[in-house]
Amino acid sequence: GDMLSSAGAHKEKGNQHFGRAQYKEAIHEYTAGLEELDFGGKSSSSEHNVLVATLLANRAACKIKIDNHEEALKDCTSCLNIDPKHGKARYRAITCLRKLDRVREAYDMSVEGLALDPSLEDIIKAKQDMQPIIEEMDARRSYVDQHKDLPVYDGFPVRLSYDDANGRHFIAKGPIEPGTLVVRSSPVLAVLEDAYLTTRCNACFMEVNDKSRVCPKCEHAVFCARCADNAQVTSVHKGECAALHMLYTTSQFVIENSRDIRIALRILLLKLKRISPHDGLVEGAAVHDQYSDVLALVSPSVPQDRLVDLVQVASLACAILHMDPEENIDAVSEMVRVLSAFQSNAHELASPVRSENDTWGAALFPTGAILNHSCKPNAVFSIDSDGCLCFYSTRHIEAGEQVYGQYIDVYTPYNERQRSLQSTYEFTCKCQRCSHVGGEPLLEELEGPDRTASEQAEDKALMLRSKANEIVLGPSGERSDEKIALLNEALEVTRGLLNPYHFIVALIYRNLVGTYFAIKDWANASRCILYIFSYRWIASSSSFLRFDFNTISNYLSPAIMRVLAMPRRLGSFLWRWVGGGTSLQYAGNTWGTRNRPVKLNNVLLPSLPDAWDPIILML
Repeated sequence: GDMLSSAGAHKEKGNQHFGRAQYKEAIHEYTAGLEELDFGGKSSSSEHNVLVATLLANRAACKIKIDNHEEALKDCTSCLNIDPKHGKARYRAITCLRKLDRVREAYDMSVEGLALDPSLEDIIKAKQDMQPIIEEMDARRSYVDQHKDLPVYDGFPVRLSYDDANGRHFIAKGPIEPGTLVVRSSPVLAVLEDAYLTTRCNACFMEVNDKSRVCPKCEHAVFCARCADNAQVTSVHKGECAALHMLYTTSQFVIENSRDIRIALRILLLKLKRISPHDGLVEGAAVHDQYSDVLALVSPSVPQDRLVDLVQVASLACAILHMDPEENIDAVSEMVRVLSAFQSNAHELASPVRSENDTWGAALFPTGAILNHSCKPNAVFSIDSDGCLCFYSTRHIEAGEQVYGQYIDVYTPYNERQRSLQSTYEFTCKCQRCSHVGGEPLLEELEGPDRTASEQAEDKALMLRSKANEIVLGPSGERSDEKIALLNEALEVTRGLLNPYHFIVALIYRNLVGTYFAIKDWANASRCILYIFSYRWIASSSSFLRFDFNTISNYLSPAIMRVLAMPRRLGSFLWRWVGGGTSLQYAGNTWGTRNRPVKLNNVLLPSLPDAWDPIILML
């Protein structure tokens, strides 16, 4: 009796602390009550069991309040072992499981609870909330079952897989070496930003400087020589040319930014089967996604104001094609759904340098969207000259290991990465890097030997970088020396204290690229760009870089590219010297082409020796 009385007193004190939101103090009291009862499981005394179950359920409620869901779930499980009909403990267990992304377990627990007591309203509502999620998960599992054995995947070193924790994802069939093409897919939906409509090919996205190639009818599309001769490209543009002409010439449709409307038009034309994806452009092995694959993509919840905007865009697309939106509500609804999926699943058509002015469009590759995110990815993507999305491995990948891409700029600190992922993709990253204490890269790799000195170096480097960014260059590059000096001083601060691939070092190099470009210092700009390539794609001492001459033209200035294109135009000795291939590759200390390697005096990125200078200048 005294034991029960003492435990009951601890429960009451715990309840008082809970009411005052003093959750840690409440946990202490509930724990003391359990210790009084010498809790070790179910007892023969019903009064004892009721009090133990209450203390456990109450302690779980406190742990949920302080976001300790793992421990709260343990308390709920112990409570349900004593009393399976304890509604509060079951509801709290369901809450914990959902917070831990174990939705199917939460759903099964709700079904089990309602079988014991169908009147539990909180659990009825929780089950109803989870029903669409479970249906979506089942649909995605079914999609994988239908697609995983398709012959198209035979040419790639990965297989399509599914589990509730990771959703759809790619698994390595066997060991994958650095630099291997992991998967390649053609776009279903691709659009250029308004500013690039007449300067980049609307089919393969390559730069087009010939203004005579602009479509004379709509005046808002241009095609390179290769794509202009492609029958499928011609057919696709014919399907949307009149719509584009109406969009840009009819006064009632005049708008500042047409990207969303052009996406909606493409969606509607695909739905109506007036156009088809650009499969005809693609040479070599690739996954050719179709419009049905777009509909299988998951899109995050849409805020009300954004939803209104998307409905207006979809309705306008209908009007441009002389369709009444009210009579085609299903089409409007589907366009809104796909527009939302585009926002969260599309890949940028951009330079790896990622400055604010070098994103020229976006494209939806359903196969590419299957790769999950990691802040320490083992694969990176690029867009090839066919307009395909290509993922390459950046390090050795073991058989059975999941292949990861990246959804955001992984240069940024932990808190900024998490905010970005949560706001756009509605999930919290729990990758190997983010799970580390402090949320930063496996710090034995990215921190110097003296932690305190490293922290001081970070602070000073960021301060110097901030001062440099406050400097506004003049029209002719005035004050560039001052800005470069500050950025170089910031780099010097990090030497020996921060790993060369620390995100702060990468940010400083990115600022240097912009500054050198502004003053047309191409040699130093090239050095910084190569560092950024190495930062973006490096993952181990055996890292591999790959970029081809078609793609690098999107990253460097036209002035450099006039020289870069020279080996191909003139068939110079340099082009023969590097093997006549179309890609320059790096593995270990060896640069070369697909055909044969070229040794360059033990080149180690990012500290490039003088031996690299003639290569940069000659290229």
